[in-house]
Amino acid sequence: MLKFLNMKRSFLPICFYNLFQRMGVAFFFPYITLLSRAQGLSMSDITLAAGLISLVCFPSNPVTGYIGDKIGYRSVLIVSVIITIIGAVAMCFLPTYAEVATVRAGAFLVENELKLNWISEYTSSDVCNSTISLNHLVCGDEEYEVDYILESSLVENITTGYCDKMETSFCKYEVPNPGYNGSLVYCESPEQGITSKGSKSTLFWTYLAIRSVFVFVVNSMFNLVDALGSSQAKLENLSYSSMLMFGAPGDIIATFVSGPLLDNIRILPAEVDCITGETVDSIDYLVTVTFCSGILLLSLGLLYLVPPARKEEKEKKLTFREEFNWVANPAVIAYYILTILTGVTIGAMDNFVNVFLQEDLEASLSLIGQAMSLGMLSDMIQAFITGKIQKKVGNIHLLLICNLMTALKIFLLSITWSTPPYQWFGYALLNSGSMHWISTVGYATEVAPIELIGTGIGFAATCTWIIGKGIGSVISGAVAEKLGRRAMFQVFAIATTGFVVVYFVLYHTCLKHTERGRKEKKLKKREELAEAFVNNAAFQMEQSTRL
Repeated sequence: MLKFLNMKRSFLPICFYNLFQRMGVAFFFPYITLLSRAQGLSMSDITLAAGLISLVCFPSNPVTGYIGDKIGYRSVLIVSVIITIIGAVAMCFLPTYAEVATVRAGAFLVENELKLNWISEYTSSDVCNSTISLNHLVCGDEEYEVDYILESSLVENITTGYCDKMETSFCKYEVPNPGYNGSLVYCESPEQGITSKGSKSTLFWTYLAIRSVFVFVVNSMFNLVDALGSSQAKLENLSYSSMLMFGAPGDIIATFVSGPLLDNIRILPAEVDCITGETVDSIDYLVTVTFCSGILLLSLGLLYLVPPARKEEKEKKLTFREEFNWVANPAVIAYYILTILTGVTIGAMDNFVNVFLQEDLEASLSLIGQAMSLGMLSDMIQAFITGKIQKKVGNIHLLLICNLMTALKIFLLSITWSTPPYQWFGYALLNSGSMHWISTVGYATEVAPIELIGTGIGFAATCTWIIGKGIGSVISGAVAEKLGRRAMFQVFAIATTGFVVVYFVLYHTCLKHTERGRKEKKLKKREELAEAFVNNAAFQMEQSTRL
């Protein structure tokens, strides 16, 4: 079995560790944007924060990769995992911000006409003696024009209380009910203004600080395990894709299970509407964070079974400049630009896809999670065959194919209108995460010296997940605000396709001729030919001497 998978027994510990690490992160990471929305941030706030995070976390992968190259990947990896767990838990307990209509109403809908049952008002005073005039009510997706003035003579009963959620007092005025049997709907009066709770600036800056640390260590964590696995694979003549294929079930299990868990289980007490007394339909993201933390803690034990995938012989001491002269190559520079632009598209998807599915197409978290699982299954199958495809088409071509698959996926999503969006299950088959990262890491190991593989992968991870993703988050937010989410997806799909075509032409006309590996192969071939020529000349001379 191991031979069929192109693996050895010594490679299994890093594969199992990768499985648990991916499973742990997948339990929480896809829901960070939705959690932030529930805490009170707008999409503009989130995309702005993503751009700032890209600046703060810029050095994370190359720095931790370089440190790992020097002192060992496992030590740095353990610290990264522990900080990741702390960051995930902290994300669930950020100070919240909320805005609600100051005046709300409960009304019976009778023959498309509202008959008021009660009116409530948030107030800083403990005395309820307001006169409220209502002209316009918003009830869910419907709007109604009314002409109603609440006076003390019309009030049947007054309830006062303190709302812990909004941290303010409220008054609820019940009006005479002549026995209407229509359905009760809840409405808001936008003309009466809003009542806010908390500080949005405090939430934003706290979110920015904690998520910056979280992104820093998560990116470092994945970069280090990639460096550890690819180094061991290269030294043992194995395929790095085997490690990714082994880890793919972790993503599948987490995304398949996390949606139903969030829909049906709570750890924190359920929120109760102060006015109506009904339980608020909200999601407790601490559930997935608990699973994330437990699985990551379990993965730490596996690290002690992973052998250090490093050369034992003492390496020649190089200066800092000598260590990084391999970067000053047109093919390498163009490759890192390609990873940045790949990250731009990923940034747009990560910020808006789940929000678009939930808010625009009314998809449940269970549907989103199941579609994610199907996409991860597609990823796993791709990882199984990517090694063979990689040898046939090369890493750069494989990376360009992944970009085209992503462009097609978001374009198809942009023209989807049905609710729920069951087509998303089909689009999920276009997931190319494993194939994308296998080709990214594969090319990094081609162009970087073996003693600096962690640094080379760190550069690629920074370009993709920090610089590119941050730029994509900011641009996508601006485009979505101007043109809408659908048009934004289409803009990114077209731009990605255009760049792939341009890069393909440049690669075959000039870039591939400057590749370090290609140059080394040509030099080696020339040396072999020269040696063969010298040996042949010596043989001919010896033969002539004998004669």
